Amino acid sequence: MDFAVIGVPAAAIIVAIIQLAKKHGLNSRWAALVSVGLGVILSIAVYLAGINPQFAVWLKVVMTGLLTGFGAAGIYSSQKALRGK
Repeated sequence: MDFAVIGVPAAAIIVAIIQLAKKHGLNSRWAALVSVGLGVILSIAVYLAGINPQFAVWLKVVMTGLLTGFGAAGIYSSQKALRGK
């Protein structure tokens, strides 16, 4: 496993998490620090996945869930904006 998690760069996952956190009150001045923290956590998770195949399976499941959820939220927001509601 590497930093292309399920074919999507890890940076895209972090950007989506930061945008969600900003919508829920994260001050923009802390966004860079939180991004670095998430990058370190994801890096550690990828390293652990390389050591433990069981962890690798669960990491893929979690990342797939995050990507699916963020994708669905984006589609919902886009159609809502297009419809003017």
